[in-house]
Amino acid sequence: MEHGVSGVESEWWPDILVRLRLKRKTHTLICEVMSEGAPRRIYATAARVLRYEERLRETFAGERISSSSMLLAPYLSPQSRQICRDFDIGYMDLEGNTWLTFDNVYIDRIVPTKPKGEIRGLKFLFNPKSARILRAMLKEPQRQWRITELADICNVSTGHVGNIRKRLIDEGWAKVESGGLMLMRPSRLLDAWRENYRPPKSARMSLYTRLHGRQLEKEIKNLFQSNENNENVLLSSFSAAKWMAPYTRISGEYFYADVDGLAYIARHLDTKRVSSGANVFVDCTTDDGIFIDKLEISNGLVCTGTIQTYLDLDAAGERGAEAAEYLREEKLQWLTE
Repeated sequence: MEHGVSGVESEWWPDILVRLRLKRKTHTLICEVMSEGAPRRIYATAARVLRYEERLRETFAGERISSSSMLLAPYLSPQSRQICRDFDIGYMDLEGNTWLTFDNVYIDRIVPTKPKGEIRGLKFLFNPKSARILRAMLKEPQRQWRITELADICNVSTGHVGNIRKRLIDEGWAKVESGGLMLMRPSRLLDAWRENYRPPKSARMSLYTRLHGRQLEKEIKNLFQSNENNENVLLSSFSAAKWMAPYTRISGEYFYADVDGLAYIARHLDTKRVSSGANVFVDCTTDDGIFIDKLEISNGLVCTGTIQTYLDLDAAGERGAEAAEYLREEKLQWLTE
């Protein structure tokens, strides 16, 4: 190990240079030690080590020199690890995640554990109040947002928006433009949310109605069209997807509702609670952010927004995951990188 290479002038030196002897061939491993592995730091550091590696090869032009780069950090999130792979830079963290490939060497190890601080950070980013902000931004991924705009639309404090802003920038999912905060990689943000998604806190009510087929569909339409008291009722999951991007038929109807909305559904569809054989499922929730993001579709029907529907479908098992991917392909094409 050594610091610096004779003949290479640079304002920046890697923290560690490791020279490996492999089958009579010398390989130089350029290592940078990072105090944190946030994606925004990865981008800047990756650019430096790659420039150094390029200068190293230019200095020893004509000689057969083999080199590669590697980042070392306490923890590298899936997002940070993917950035390293995109730049073809190896990595290792203290949790044991490792990726290193050169010549005949190939090491690829992923561990499921995460530091407690990382887990807390993800819970904060994807908690119900934060989810309001994410849904609004993903709905208009090209929009540049002022903090006060997001706070007003999402009914949260400007301080909370500021905290989410910092986290999104640190993760490399957003940047600040002249007009405000703008998403950079909405698709990767949605992927991370899907992997860490927890449904809104609610009580699942399993109900049964004697209505079925076209008669049930008619009464559901009447339910929304006659909702004069503005009870909070939304079609959700498979029922919402049936109107957005139908993929598969699942028996039963799915709703989000508050307490008043639950009573409204029971009264309108003549349901009763059952322990088995349910065909109406209502998630009774106090998370009013779900209702802020509602989407009005044909015939007066109102359902969860596209992002929320996608997340709920993906969490609903194998058939739901397939329906979620179909919905994403059909309705979320604007979330491209």
